Amino acid sequence: NYAGVVNVNSQWGYGIYTEKDNWNDFYKQGTGDALQGTLIAQSETNLPAPEAGVYLFDVSLKELSYALIKVGNEIYYSGLNDDWNNFSPLTLQTGSTATYTGNITISKASEWGFKLYLADGNWDVTFGGSNGTLYYKGDGITDDATLSPGTYTLTVNLIKGTYEIK
Repeated sequence: NYAGVVNVNSQWGYGIYTEKDNWNDFYKQGTGDALQGTLIAQSETNLPAPEAGVYLFDVSLKELSYALIKVGNEIYYSGLNDDWNNFSPLTLQTGSTATYTGNITISKASEWGFKLYLADGNWDVTFGGSNGTLYYKGDGITDDATLSPGTYTLTVNLIKGTYEIK
């Protein structure tokens, strides 16, 4: 499986290519629509482009499927201070495509770290990470264990797959 966040603005659609600059090995549309469907190797039919915006692409070459999830103006975190009952927002930075920021307060290290979510209350689409790198469906971010109690700024760039706590 492959996943990544992409800023989409395509008039003609797209294909899934297996390596950079290799235009001979690719997958395009079997069935479906702009947000989900099946893939066929060497198909001539482009995957239809969704409306312009930022999307999480979740592609399985084993199952020959694709799914896109639109990313909104907020993403959420949960699990800081071992509090998994609340989703707190990070807001899209003005003028940015996919960089989100917000203040976080750490009072104690979380046993399992904390995670990022694309939608409030949706436990299925998560990002974890370590050392500033995000991983789709990865283990919790445990940087809070190395920081003193206090308030910090969390900055997340979904396209680059990075985060920073300052």
